[in-house]
Amino acid sequence: DFMFRSDDFRLYEDELFQMIELPYERGFSMLVLLPRKNVELKDLEKNLTARMLADGLDNMQVYPTEVWMPKFSIESKANLEQLLGGLGMPLAFSNRADFSGMTGNDSLKIDKVIHQAMIEVNEAGTEAAAATAVIMVRKTSIMPVGEKKTFRADRPFVFAIKENRDNGILFLGRVAIP
Repeated sequence: DFMFRSDDFRLYEDELFQMIELPYERGFSMLVLLPRKNVELKDLEKNLTARMLADGLDNMQVYPTEVWMPKFSIESKANLEQLLGGLGMPLAFSNRADFSGMTGNDSLKIDKVIHQAMIEVNEAGTEAAAATAVIMVRKTSIMPVGEKKTFRADRPFVFAIKENRDNGILFLGRVAIP
């Protein structure tokens, strides 16, 4: 199912992707990065950098835009023990772990680290959660300028939920089958 909205949105376009910012209340937005029709999602993901995203955000302009977005819901659950061990903290999971400075007890070690996240996007807005944090927001509008654009997310895309003050990314994901 696709949702439709015609309004004024911030857009950025280059030869690799088209990006739209869908603003929410309370200082959050969803970014949708749609690869060009001749670019595969894996190629966008492989070439996407923080600098590229920052440049796109800095160069966005407001256009009257017709937006088609699929409704979607994604859940993920990951065990992070191996990842965290590989990032430099293998002792924390071993019998040589020492958490006595935090707990006063040197007989503890980390057994499991589980990360669970979910996001649901529909006409009512977006609900996203990781662990016990929940954010519920609604869209707002922006003042219009420029020519009318079309943003049709009818092929795989990358999305991010960001806070607007510092552009910090809170959630990052992909929709492989819109």
